[in-house]
Amino acid sequence: MLMLLTVGFVSAQPSFDVRSEFRRRIDAGQYLGPDGAEALLPLFQDPLQAADARSDLRIVLYQAGDEAIQQYLRGDTAAAPDRDTFLRCAEHFSIAISLGAPEEYRDKQYFCEARLALFDGDHAQALACFKRIKGDTLPRWALANGRGLAYLLGGKIPEAETEFRQALQANRSWAYPVNNLALALSAVGRYDDAIDILKAALNSDEFRDYVPYLHHNLGYIYASLNRTAEAEAEFRAASVLKQLWQPLNALGGIRYRQDKYNEASQLFANALELMQPADPQRYVVLRNYATTLSRLRSGTSQAAIAWREALALRPDDPVALYGAFEANKRLRHYSEARENLERLVHLHPSEEFSRELRHLPTSNQK
Repeated sequence: MLMLLTVGFVSAQPSFDVRSEFRRRIDAGQYLGPDGAEALLPLFQDPLQAADARSDLRIVLYQAGDEAIQQYLRGDTAAAPDRDTFLRCAEHFSIAISLGAPEEYRDKQYFCEARLALFDGDHAQALACFKRIKGDTLPRWALANGRGLAYLLGGKIPEAETEFRQALQANRSWAYPVNNLALALSAVGRYDDAIDILKAALNSDEFRDYVPYLHHNLGYIYASLNRTAEAEAEFRAASVLKQLWQPLNALGGIRYRQDKYNEASQLFANALELMQPADPQRYVVLRNYATTLSRLRSGTSQAAIAWREALALRPDDPVALYGAFEANKRLRHYSEARENLERLVHLHPSEEFSRELRHLPTSNQK
């Protein structure tokens, strides 16, 4: 029997290994620009292998970007991609296109850019990005929800309501538009309608995976109406069902307003433990925590630490600067207190602050 031999190219480095190397670099946060494939060219022996490397990079960039989008579409609020993730994903798709990927990748790039704009509060840019999406690579319910958020940020509540209802009609098991619709209705004082929507979702099997978030948002509306007992019940239900920082922060706020500072400070501390260090809302909870500690005789040292962490996140925030100044002054850490107050006077000139600065001791005391 005659054996036929097929002549082909033998790769010095299997394509799978190249993809693994690209993905390793992406996951490690290493930037891979349009020439990222060429950075690995010494691994290859001929032009065909270099071309394969560029193709592999396109594939890996697409996979990395699409994973974040799919994670968002699954609707798990606790695991939703953050701002930096969408920023990287937009870059991934852009670079993949520059390496010869199909133009249909643009829709996913625009989606990531729209989500990024929503994080930044730029409703006009977000809406412009959503409107650039022309294909069917993304579900229409996700696009309607995104447009609704852009309208909501822009104060166009009727348009937002229309988009959220369209999103719900297209996908009745995705909770984001339920919560967003309730928020939109609350923004124009339609609290009863918002409560009815959330209660209906809580009684629906379709939203059973989102029950903790629905409880939290219902508690938020009750709190807005000063229905404290009902708000507390919803926040506690949310925190029991899932480890979320938001209901703990809300409960801390209720306890603070009731002058129960020990309990409030513990709730804020528990919320901080559940938060990611890079969470954009971490500053808000830190400020709540530090403010509460300042009310406790034994909390000044911890308050100073919390204010210091808050200032690391927002160095020019006047509330944090003054809070840190007061805590350090009580501790007789006058050098640090002076730094806080000098910064505050520089940013917000005030005769009152200037007078306090003139009367502040110049050195630390024990």
